[in-house]
Amino acid sequence: MITIINTHQIKRAARSPRSRNRWLAILLAAGALSLVFAGPAAAGVGTGVPITLNTARWSPNAGHGSIPPTAYFDDYGIVHLWGAATQPPCGPRGCIFGGPSPNLLGTLPCCGAYTPHRDVFTIAHTYLGTYVNVAILTNGQIWLSPPRPRAVTDYMFVSLEGISYNPLNAATPIHLNGGWSPASVGSTAPAAYPDPSGTVHLQGAAVQTGSSTVLGFVPRSLAPFYNVYEIVATNNGTYADIGIDPSGQITLIGARLPAVPDYSFVSLEGISYCPIPRGGCSHIFAQELSLSATDWTDTEPDQETPLFGGAWAEYWEDSAGIVHLEGGIQQRSCCSGFVGFIANPLFRPSWDVFEIVHTFNGTYADIAILTDGSIDVIDPRPPAVRDYPYTYVSLNGITFAAPSPKFFGLSVRSTEKQGATITVTLRRPRDLALKVTALRGRRLVKLGVVHLGHHRAGRSQIHWNLRINGRSLPPGRYQVSLHALNGNILSVPTAPGPRTLVVLANGHVRVGK
Repeated sequence: MITIINTHQIKRAARSPRSRNRWLAILLAAGALSLVFAGPAAAGVGTGVPITLNTARWSPNAGHGSIPPTAYFDDYGIVHLWGAATQPPCGPRGCIFGGPSPNLLGTLPCCGAYTPHRDVFTIAHTYLGTYVNVAILTNGQIWLSPPRPRAVTDYMFVSLEGISYNPLNAATPIHLNGGWSPASVGSTAPAAYPDPSGTVHLQGAAVQTGSSTVLGFVPRSLAPFYNVYEIVATNNGTYADIGIDPSGQITLIGARLPAVPDYSFVSLEGISYCPIPRGGCSHIFAQELSLSATDWTDTEPDQETPLFGGAWAEYWEDSAGIVHLEGGIQQRSCCSGFVGFIANPLFRPSWDVFEIVHTFNGTYADIAILTDGSIDVIDPRPPAVRDYPYTYVSLNGITFAAPSPKFFGLSVRSTEKQGATITVTLRRPRDLALKVTALRGRRLVKLGVVHLGHHRAGRSQIHWNLRINGRSLPPGRYQVSLHALNGNILSVPTAPGPRTLVVLANGHVRVGK
């Protein structure tokens, strides 16, 4: 059973900074934040890179405010997939018989930095209230597993938003309950790990060998403060809802008929939550969503406690530039899908984001978060059952990139002594910084950050003397990306992404390969 935590505990945690610090101290004391992230993250990989699509079947022009499929390696060593793809009827090149499978969406960027050391199985939003299971294999291929009939398959819009994983397998094992064992099929045993912000991520998969719906227990040091509810991929195009309570117990909530429950493979990939109250994994407290007061609420009828023992409907940003939503909401009236707003523009996405979430008692819905901050619920497509009106819509597990400036250009004259000119278009006044990374063979080595100061909204040109940490760049190839700076936190790279800068031995410079 998912337990309801003490009301007074919740109120104290919500209003007391000391409580947040106490929970962080507990995590630190337990060693939960001591996990060292090695590999590409330590080398400073931090740029969005296009995913190579199976172009015989797929197009990156999915529309609906999305961006082409992209992989991003954050400063914690976690890979995030963004954007969406479309598979028009018969594919973008007409009807193809034979050739690549229509379920092969594409391949992760080269060189292994983005490729998991285990097969990752998760679930994603597809067009108009449908879903698909996604497999990211150790060879970098991204495969889709269509929903099992009678659910509808619709590849007109396949969103990769919200998919994230640590390519490495280092994590603390989850204690499995009797009647459960680790799954194989390329996955690892269920495990959990905290990233440097304290956010807990689950990974791996299990198989049910008995009848219990209690899968196991997250280590107490990593257990959530509130009840957490999320949706996960299960065997062969099915799904399950999962609840994790403050004791760490992981309970499965079976998919509601006519959806088919199938626990012969249950993936925990993609589950994430902050175990500290009120967005304690952020550099600032979580901010409340501005809900449509007449249609939606995040509190029980007593108006004092959050729904079903979960968190209030909130959002916060970690220091790697990822915005997280948490908590849950309930529909007051039957018909409005408009939930409310992310009021603070610093936390709105730079493109429209579509993700799938748990709803009450084994159902699901899709969530759209638009660039103006508005949030809408998309009903599941029949014959999938909608919880009507929505008794509970979980926001846990929704993540997206914090907004960055609109455009970044880099130009040089001829020699290093003349420096470089940065052209930037800002949506609003921002502090700016350059992140400079050396390209050494297939490795990316972070050199440092160049602070560019505060700049007004609109178009600006900024001179950079091509120095990093007080020294001129030695001959070599570099990646230069522009970021907004919030305190000491960098945004995601500004479109169109990093620029390559080449410094030659004779002191000449150029932009490009």
